[in-house]
Amino acid sequence: MIQIGKIFAGRYKIMEQIGRGGMADVYLAKDLILDGEEVAVKVLRTNYQTDPVAVARFQREAKAMAELDHPNIVRITDIGEEDGQQYLAMEYVSGLDLKRYIKDKAPLSNEEAVRIMGEILLAMRLAHMRGIVHRDLKPQNILLTKGGTVKVTDFGIAVAFAETSLTQTNSMLGSVHYLSPEQARGSKATVQSDIYAMGIIFYEMLTGRIPYDGDSAVTIALQHFQKPLPSIRAENSRVVNPVENIVIKATAKKLEDRYKTVAEMYLDLSTSLSYERRNEPILHFAEKESEVKTLPKSTAAPKVAPVPARSVEPVVKKEEPVEPRPRPQLSSKNKASVAPKMKHRRRIRMRYKVVFGAFILVVLAILSLIFLSPSSAIIPQVENMPLADARNQIEKAGLVVGNVSEEASIDVEPGNVIRTNPKSGTQRREGSTVDLIVSAEGTRFKMENLIGKSLSEAERILREDHQVPDRLIQIEEVEDSYEEAGTVLAQTPEAGTEFDPTGRTKIVLQVAQQTTSIEMPDFTNMTYRDARDTLINLGVPVNRISRRVTNDLTATQSDIIVRQNPLAGNIIDVKSAHIELTVAAVVQNQTIYPSSSSIIPSTSSLPTVPDSEESPETSESSVESSSSSRTESSSSLPDGE
Repeated sequence: MIQIGKIFAGRYKIMEQIGRGGMADVYLAKDLILDGEEVAVKVLRTNYQTDPVAVARFQREAKAMAELDHPNIVRITDIGEEDGQQYLAMEYVSGLDLKRYIKDKAPLSNEEAVRIMGEILLAMRLAHMRGIVHRDLKPQNILLTKGGTVKVTDFGIAVAFAETSLTQTNSMLGSVHYLSPEQARGSKATVQSDIYAMGIIFYEMLTGRIPYDGDSAVTIALQHFQKPLPSIRAENSRVVNPVENIVIKATAKKLEDRYKTVAEMYLDLSTSLSYERRNEPILHFAEKESEVKTLPKSTAAPKVAPVPARSVEPVVKKEEPVEPRPRPQLSSKNKASVAPKMKHRRRIRMRYKVVFGAFILVVLAILSLIFLSPSSAIIPQVENMPLADARNQIEKAGLVVGNVSEEASIDVEPGNVIRTNPKSGTQRREGSTVDLIVSAEGTRFKMENLIGKSLSEAERILREDHQVPDRLIQIEEVEDSYEEAGTVLAQTPEAGTEFDPTGRTKIVLQVAQQTTSIEMPDFTNMTYRDARDTLINLGVPVNRISRRVTNDLTATQSDIIVRQNPLAGNIIDVKSAHIELTVAAVVQNQTIYPSSSSIIPSTSSLPTVPDSEESPETSESSVESSSSSRTESSSSLPDGE
């Protein structure tokens, strides 16, 4: 338990405890390095801190989860250790978990349940491609933002639960409701185990309840591989058949009947509400009674009724009477000696029987190994083969195809085998299982021509149409005075090149940035208003333009520019330069005195005011003119002041 208000790991100020799971406690904290951004800090429980297996898996899986950059997966921001406590920090999702949402809203509509399940599948598709099996998918580990976006969390932390026995009901009861039959039997969790859990979650969204429940974790686990899935339409008649069929196939008890990959389930889900599938019949899987194992019951042995004896006359054989032999009389001392000898002989006979029995068992074991053991087979080379051909080759070799999983690959065509597990060329007994890793369908795509498009449109195409994560999109701004700011000027890779959105190669977009350097125009003989509008259109802020009035020169038209600073032709930065435009005074009723060649305005007439916003400068010029001063105004004011 971390104290509220403590600065944890020198970075996180703990605000409150917001969660408590079987392995870890979760706290809301403020990240002091990131300006107080709210994060969720998950700390491994004290009783697991000394367990090297739990700690190792916590660290390994947390680092693997940090690689999962997806809008439907909670983002990991930090992993570390503080005072012997393993922790990780992740984005804080302000909203409800799916369990609470189902409780408040269930049963969900077909459309909403399909949307939520679709986002869960997209998140799990990336995780499975990275080789991460969640192992503990349940509504409590699926968060919904206030906008309704799905965020899957707790990847890999449940891996440490793989070492936990089902008898620990306090820690496992929250997960056993979504446990696959193979996990309930003690087998290793696979991609199809996650698919089973998602099928149970889908059932719960559509009905508002879990299909299997009981008093203990063991009872619930046994129901997963013994009890058929209850009908969804019996609980909610509004559920359409294609949607129920997805749940039935995802929760099939036999692996060969269940979806093999998340991509396969997502493809089926995407068309489940289409008009073409409206008359689809309910899916049924044939199961033999022998395939369903039942619980052994401790019942008393049945009573057998006595069989009546046949009425048969006994046959009596007449024999000659024989006189009995007289038994020798033994003394008490002899009787005692005979008894030990009899016991010793019985011990010897028992030892001989045990040795002889052991010998027989050894001989039988050797004979069974010789005559009953299956012959060995070599795993064939099926790399780069289509999946169907690879299956045929493996089955011809006397082996069985096990789990088929997808993985992104640039070198292998989609749908072809990348590798086998165990490796090809190794020797295994006939009937052994061989897993296949196949190049994922639809992960790679051909780059579109993004040149000429706006940056927002280019990013939308990459993110939404091709699921390229933000970390693989790099923006470089380039000064360009011809193209509109934000226009894509160049791209790498080029259009037509294949790109893998699950790899590490980045897409670089060079985008036009409006230049801030311009050549100063010549504003001589232009009006101040026209010159100012020209500068504003070139990007010069209005507060960087100043207007000055001079009486050295006069004009009959208002606001004619006679000088400028900077001079025409100079290169200036529109964001930092200060531009001063000097206009001539306007004089009416002029009187020219030849002796001085000066222009004296009539005392009864002041210079006209061309624009109300420029009255301060004009007023100063009027005063100076009336006092026959031939100097410029003493102050230069920015435009608009």
